[in-house]
Amino acid sequence: MRLDRARSWARPLASSTSSGEISSKDRSLVETRDPAPGSLRCNSFASSLPKSLPRLTSLRSFDVSDNNFVGEFPSGIGALPSLTRLNASGNNFVGPLPQDIGDATSLEELDFRGSYFSGSIPKSYKNLQKLKFLGLSGNNLTGELPAELGQLAALERLIIGYNEFEGRIPAELGNLTNLQYLDMAIGNLEGPIPAELGKLQLLETVYLYKNNIGGEIPEEIGNISSLAFLDLSDNQISGKIPSELSNLSKLQLLNLMCNRLEGLVPEGIGELQQLQVLELWNNSLVGPLPAQLGRNSPLQWLDATLQAIPSLARSLLIFATEEISQSSFSSTMRSRVRSLIV
Repeated sequence: MRLDRARSWARPLASSTSSGEISSKDRSLVETRDPAPGSLRCNSFASSLPKSLPRLTSLRSFDVSDNNFVGEFPSGIGALPSLTRLNASGNNFVGPLPQDIGDATSLEELDFRGSYFSGSIPKSYKNLQKLKFLGLSGNNLTGELPAELGQLAALERLIIGYNEFEGRIPAELGNLTNLQYLDMAIGNLEGPIPAELGKLQLLETVYLYKNNIGGEIPEEIGNISSLAFLDLSDNQISGKIPSELSNLSKLQLLNLMCNRLEGLVPEGIGELQQLQVLELWNNSLVGPLPAQLGRNSPLQWLDATLQAIPSLARSLLIFATEEISQSSFSSTMRSRVRSLIV
């Protein structure tokens, strides 16, 4: 699997148009003992990385992202006591994730996204107590997610989707009290959503779409006061939409489509004043949508298969199609609502 390599939040330190193997000049950038060497990101290197990394004892930042490096990632990173940032995303690395990175206890950013790493996430990564960013998505990782991830007390962003994991989401992730961004989409995960996630008061984004997650949506999710983006679509989630989701006053996106949800849409969803996108279709929901939906919010997109749709604010353009289905109602309506506000 590969990810789109466009990452707006990853700022290059330097780039050029080099290609092929690392030249003697470029190799000197990697092998220098300068505590702040140049970056090799955004080139077309197609060789393996040099095995001399353990000698760079003063190295603070190492960025070889967006190249075509091949082979296994060299061991020895754990011997670099000053390293705070390691970005090797967007390459063609294979083999297991380096175990000894767990010894690089000064690391604050670890980005291995978009290669072909295989095997499981090393439990040794629990030692990275200063780590704020962990990106492992878009690889061929397997195995169960280690509960030890819940020991990364400083972690703010966890991006590990687009892999082939097994088993459940560890309840221990509820211990990551500094977590702001959680992306585990398309990860082959199963089991219920841990209620412990409701303890993460700084969490702004949760992407769990396209897994095999079952069970009901925990009502504790409604306790995450900072939550702005919640996407649980394309799973096997059942039961009713918890009324507690109406407490998410900062919610901008709610995507629950393609699940097994039933019952009414809570009226409080219509009171969410920052809601812009609401996706509910392909469930077994019944009854009309909340009467206040779109009246006091910047709603731009609504997609729902329900019995009826209320009148919406004049600032919205509605186009609807009616179709006959064999679901809860003989006549269903799917509407997409787009804002006319410039």
